[in-house]
Amino acid sequence: MTEAFTLYKLILLYTLETAQEPLTTSWLCDLMVEKQYTSYFNVQQILSEMSEAGLITPEKYRNSFLYTITDEGLGTIDLFRHNISPEIRREIDTYLREHGCELLERHSYPAIYDRNEFQEYTVDCRIREKGHELLHLSLSVPTEEAAMTICKKWREKNSEIYCLLMENLL
Repeated sequence: MTEAFTLYKLILLYTLETAQEPLTTSWLCDLMVEKQYTSYFNVQQILSEMSEAGLITPEKYRNSFLYTITDEGLGTIDLFRHNISPEIRREIDTYLREHGCELLERHSYPAIYDRNEFQEYTVDCRIREKGHELLHLSLSVPTEEAAMTICKKWREKNSEIYCLLMENLL
């Protein structure tokens, strides 16, 4: 079982490296289960172990986590990439291509909100590109309705807002 778990870890590291974008728990689980590499519960355990080992970094995102590969994870996959069969690497590459648009759209411009200690709502809006955060805007608003509106409009207008900020700040 140890060899299998090592392979699963390498598959996840390869996937995170190839995607060049943070991936959610559910996205990684979908890949691993759909391709019949392992079960949902094994993926959960493996993600936890890899986080503790410093190979990946989890970032809280809504009710899930976004995982990013660390420098240590990149070094590990560089050393052991050959342990993943070419067939599995092709399957992962194909899966990323087929599911890439939905992935990028969902995670390149996230906007989430949460209730803060002042009984208001904090809205976090971000723009990410190839794993790098270009903008992180945090706003405090009085109502949940306002927070939801900002999240919705952020998805539609993030590019305009970014350009406006750059024009006025440079």
